[in-house]
Parts: sequence; structure tokens; C-alpha cells
Amino acid sequence: MKPSTNSRMFISTEINRCMFEGDVDGALQLIGSYMRDNGLKASIETVAAIPINSVPNSGRRSVQ
Repeated sequence: MKPSTNSRMFISTEINRCMFEGDVDGALQLIGSYMRDNGLKASIETVAAIPINSVPNSGRRSVQ
């Protein structure tokens, strides 16, 4: 596998782990860091569409 593929697999695994544990904030921080590090952007509409309230074991809202 190429280094970029390994990196994507690692970040994907870490995001999935956070979501499985109910750590929405941690998952969003990982996604944000990955996007920032790779020069990726998301529109405010995309960010606002994240269904935070439907995530089980999420005790608090991450994005307001």
C-alpha cells in the first residue's frame, strides 16, 4: 500500500473508533485536523447537515 493509503486507513479507523465509543467531538476533531492538513474544505451547509443528534451515546452537541 502507498503511504497515503495507509494514512487514510489509519484516520478512518480512528474516526470509526471514536464514533463507536460515542465520542463525536473526537471524531469531528480528527476529521477537521485531516481536512486542515490536506487543504480540504467543507461548506457551512455540509457542516450544518451533520446529524449530531442521531448519534447514540452522544451526551452533548459538538457543533452549534
